[in-house]
Amino acid sequence: MRIIHSLDGKEISKETSENAGFLLTNRIGGFCFFRKILSSKFEGFFFSDKEDVYKVIESVSPEDSGEVSELRNSFSQVSRKRGDNQESYFVPEGINALCYELKDKARIRLSLDVRKGYDTREWGREYSITKDKGCLIISFTKRTDKREDSTDSRKEYSVYLAIAGDIEGHEEPDRWVKKHYEEDYERHSYPNDRYVYEATVLKGKRFVFAASADKASAVREAMHVLKNLKMLKRKRDRSVQRSGIKIKDKEISMAYICAKNSLQSLVAMKEKETGIFAGLPWFFQFWGRDEAVSLKALLSADMEDEARSILLRDVVNIQEDGRVPNRFPSTETGSADAVGWVFKRIQDLIAMDKIKVQKKDTGIRDWLRYSIEGLLEKHTKQGFAWNSPKETWMDTEFGGDNRAGARIEIQALRLNMYRLMHELSEQKRYAELQNELRQKVREKFWNKEWLADGLDDWTIRPNIFIAAYAYPEMLSRKEWTRCFDAALKQLWLRWGGLSTIEKNNALFCPESTGEDVQSYHRGDSWFWINNLAAMVMHRISRRRYRKNIDRILKASAEEILWHNAAGHHSETSSAGRFKGTQCPAMAWSSAMFIELVEEIE
Repeated sequence: MRIIHSLDGKEISKETSENAGFLLTNRIGGFCFFRKILSSKFEGFFFSDKEDVYKVIESVSPEDSGEVSELRNSFSQVSRKRGDNQESYFVPEGINALCYELKDKARIRLSLDVRKGYDTREWGREYSITKDKGCLIISFTKRTDKREDSTDSRKEYSVYLAIAGDIEGHEEPDRWVKKHYEEDYERHSYPNDRYVYEATVLKGKRFVFAASADKASAVREAMHVLKNLKMLKRKRDRSVQRSGIKIKDKEISMAYICAKNSLQSLVAMKEKETGIFAGLPWFFQFWGRDEAVSLKALLSADMEDEARSILLRDVVNIQEDGRVPNRFPSTETGSADAVGWVFKRIQDLIAMDKIKVQKKDTGIRDWLRYSIEGLLEKHTKQGFAWNSPKETWMDTEFGGDNRAGARIEIQALRLNMYRLMHELSEQKRYAELQNELRQKVREKFWNKEWLADGLDDWTIRPNIFIAAYAYPEMLSRKEWTRCFDAALKQLWLRWGGLSTIEKNNALFCPESTGEDVQSYHRGDSWFWINNLAAMVMHRISRRRYRKNIDRILKASAEEILWHNAAGHHSETSSAGRFKGTQCPAMAWSSAMFIELVEEIE
């Protein structure tokens, strides 16, 4: 399949053997994600209703048209060639709808798998098809079933799919078909087989699918999109992000544009709250850490108001223990680093003159003081910032590895909070806290060769690069160089990334184990960390680390353009071989790529 990225008359293309696809969002929580060959239960068309995300469409394709031979990303919409026909996909902003168009009239087969995003129960699924107000309407009801539930035949929810367009006729196969999801099988994501409903065969060229928990809303939105399609497309075109900076390398330039548009597409308004989805198609929540890491790059995507709104939401939700919730809505799992990233971004916006702080203003200072006091009381031990198991960004456990205790990047983020508070308040106490912790870190974490990952844990991990990013004053430039040299010997991957644990460690996994967490933070290479590491290497010595920086930059650009969801940046790659794995569109991966490009160009 050939992948093409095209914008403003410029395009780049490449043949790939990857089972790549595309992802479009409506920025209110809905999206579509389709690969060349269906391979995951997380592919399809999804919509958001209140706090829930529902899958609706499993697949839509013309009959007897052959395989996809070309995918063209035009940013506001995507088109694909199938044999002699061409299909295009468009998701209007702010509407739970998908427009599917063909160059030539054809019969299209529509398969459905209506369910809440993570609900894979098989029984109690009911479909019916009617016509109303110019639309074909497919009604779905989910009921409990005693084979899977504690009750039987109790209605849980209903979903309606309204189909409008130049429909010349339809048939109703009314049958269930078993699908096998090969990627889910490889990722140990269960179930990897599922029955889906082959609902209808439609004939025509243009179809609008609108989904809602309310029948009238689904019909209204389908007709609105059909009647105003040209206007909606023009509106979407105007929102496409351009580069804004000159970049000589064509692939890096296009990947930079893709990353800006990807990050913008993950910003969503849900329940009157603005946030950034951590990643699609399966991290469709606002995660405090991921959002804060991504916030600085939002400014490059002309989303300054959204960045400030998210930061305001974070600071007013600081809890008694000084932390911000791990997720919105919150979960029981704590986040040791989210609040540190929040105040790092406030510091960045102050430095960029995007947030004004006058001496008479007390708002940010008061929230920062409140946070620090809570952290000192609840999450400080032996003078160090202290966390429980699975509270850092490496939030899995395997073989006793859960990163409980005092961790290097958490110390760096705490140090930066002390520094910011001293700058804002000019109170001596915070300078003293900063100096005391810095000295303790140097005594207990620094062995003159590398920084320990944790107190009494000399495992080499890429978290040292986060520490350098958050609080570069921890070491001198010469010391950072020595530290990076030692770390790269143990972590560097030939394709242009970093392992999440030293390669000679007994826990190191060269191949991704998917949803089995063994490799997740014990081998898998994370693109957000790779991009961040290249950034801090550039700051310490562009000349010394030139090969590492360039290789990371090229690997990330290649992954964005030609792998997984074309135009988006994946979550991870296996350590042993370069391949975008796990979540296809991760906010912080794109955000850190944006920062990296802007740092070095």
